[in-house]
Amino acid sequence: VRPNGWIAAGGEYRTPEGVRRVLRVFDPHDNRTILDVDEPGTCSFFSWVGDTPRLIVKDNTRAWMYNVETRAQTALPFRMIGGGHGWDAVAASPDGSLLAVSNQEATQVWSASDLTLKTVLNSASPFKAHRLAFSPDGTRLYCLQGARILGWDMASGRQVMRARGEHNASFAPVAVSADGRSIIAGHDDGGLRTWSTD
Repeated sequence: VRPNGWIAAGGEYRTPEGVRRVLRVFDPHDNRTILDVDEPGTCSFFSWVGDTPRLIVKDNTRAWMYNVETRAQTALPFRMIGGGHGWDAVAASPDGSLLAVSNQEATQVWSASDLTLKTVLNSASPFKAHRLAFSPDGTRLYCLQGARILGWDMASGRQVMRARGEHNASFAPVAVSADGRSIIAGHDDGGLRTWSTD
C-alpha cells in the first residue's frame, strides 16, 4: 500500500484465451483502477519506493522498477548469489533511498538513486527470506526466514537481532510498528505474533 492509499496487486486468472497474468494498481477510495497491465511472469512481490509512483516488482528470476504514471520499466541489476533459487522478497526503505532483495543465500541492499550495490547481508540459513521490512526510519532491515526474524543495522551491516518463533511455524507477512520497537508477523494459524526489537 502506497502512503496515498493506492494498492498494488498481482495475480492471474483464466480467460477463454488462456491464463492472464496481471499487475494491477487501484485506488480503494473510489474503487478506481489506475493501472492494469499484462506481465509475462507471476508478479509475486511488490514494494512502493517511498511516496512515489515507482514500484519494485519481482518474479522468480528478475526484478524491475515500474513507474505507474509513465508506464516506464527499468530492469534492476540485482545479481543472484549462490544457487538458482530465485528471488524471494523485495522491499524499499520508507524514504525510497534503499532497495533490498533476498534469495536463499543472502540479502542485497542497493541504492535506489543510482542502482549501486551497497552491502550484502549473508544469513547463513537454510530458510528462504520469505519477507523483508525496513524500520520506519530506514536504519534497520528485518528479514523473516521460516520461524526466525533477523535484523541488520544499515549503517554498519551488522546483525543486531535474531529471534525465533514456534518450532516449524510458518509465517507470511511481516511489518514493523510505527515506533520501530515491534515486529508483527502473520502466522499460518490466522493469528499474529510479535517480537520486540529492543
